[in-house]
Amino acid sequence: MKSSSAWSTSSTKVTSAPDATINFNEACKKKHPRTGLWLVHGDVFHDWLRSARSFLWLRGFAGCGKSVLLSTAIQYAFRHRRSHPRTGIAFFFFTFNDESKQDASALLRALILQLSMQLDNHNDLSRLQGSYRHASPPDEALLGCLHQLVRAFQDVYILVDALDESPRNKHREVMLQVIKDMRGWEEPGLHLLVTSRDEVDIREELDAKPEETIEIKNIEVDRDVAIFVAQNLQDNRRYRKWQRYSARIEKALTERANGVFRWVECQLKALAACPANQHLLHQLLQSLPQSLDDTYARMLRNIAPELREYAQQMLNILCCAIRPLTDLELIDALAVELGDQPRFDITRRFEDVHDLEAICPGFIEASMDLGMQTTVRIAHFSVQEYLEFAGRFDKYLVKLHKGLTHDQLAQDKGVR
Repeated sequence: MKSSSAWSTSSTKVTSAPDATINFNEACKKKHPRTGLWLVHGDVFHDWLRSARSFLWLRGFAGCGKSVLLSTAIQYAFRHRRSHPRTGIAFFFFTFNDESKQDASALLRALILQLSMQLDNHNDLSRLQGSYRHASPPDEALLGCLHQLVRAFQDVYILVDALDESPRNKHREVMLQVIKDMRGWEEPGLHLLVTSRDEVDIREELDAKPEETIEIKNIEVDRDVAIFVAQNLQDNRRYRKWQRYSARIEKALTERANGVFRWVECQLKALAACPANQHLLHQLLQSLPQSLDDTYARMLRNIAPELREYAQQMLNILCCAIRPLTDLELIDALAVELGDQPRFDITRRFEDVHDLEAICPGFIEASMDLGMQTTVRIAHFSVQEYLEFAGRFDKYLVKLHKGLTHDQLAQDKGVR
């Protein structure tokens, strides 16, 4: 999908919207063609597409594949637009490890930019820009502009992922109020779909009716997990060594997954790292961890002793970073030897992102953007929650001050 950053060259605060297509494309990479069809082929989703002022809340636990499911819904909304040309579509992904994608302003600016670029004229956006040439518009002005844009279409589909990744006690209350305000508009053509965990403040603010709620924990999700496992074993070259045992592996992982895609991903990584040996495979399948927390605990214990110090430093830096770091930033940050007198030691530098991924497999992920720049981040919201909860940082890691970033390390020690 075309990057929203390519839609406008304006330097105003209005159009400096975060690029939601990055998250969308990342989610699409993780999905398989036959997964999520239970949602988009179901009556509830069809009613959402066609009913006036429709609302739908997809809720599920950590790691159940909400973001991937939303990417499928987005694709089907675009497919629906083929026969309904006067339709606008906009989406946003709240992101736990990127502060530019966590508040109501980011949500509104992204939606405004996407919808305005689908119109022949940009009058509403131009008026907003004219009113705030030298300042960032307040949320009220952004919300008003979005409302006017919605009115310019016959139907508008707005899809928002991971409301729970907007930080509580910081941005979430305002963000939920914005969602509530949007639902209060008397616009028959507005269709709003959101995803999140089932958290009390979100549940109370959304106040969704039973027919407006889909619980992402059902037999269809289990089938999606089975498809996900089977296609990985069949198509991914890292698992070709297990081809003779694919049915056994698929059965073991599907039965134990309980609908948690993230759990399955971690077990597949363990399979890829396991030598092709029937006895070792038997041991691995017999000792599968019960939960995500058990999985992460085992992954921490399996970090090689000689890499544990680097793993401690890297996970701390990424958990504290206010945005995804480039591979070079992280490589330089790890070259800073911490202690009473921190110093930059060039001999501590790793060669490339593949070396970084080998330090603590499964805890981080790297991706390349349209500018061919590689960024590194914590692999999943549940990873950061696990590391930060109940002193696990203290048990496994050397805790750093919140907000310590590579830029500060570089400034302090002359790293550039």
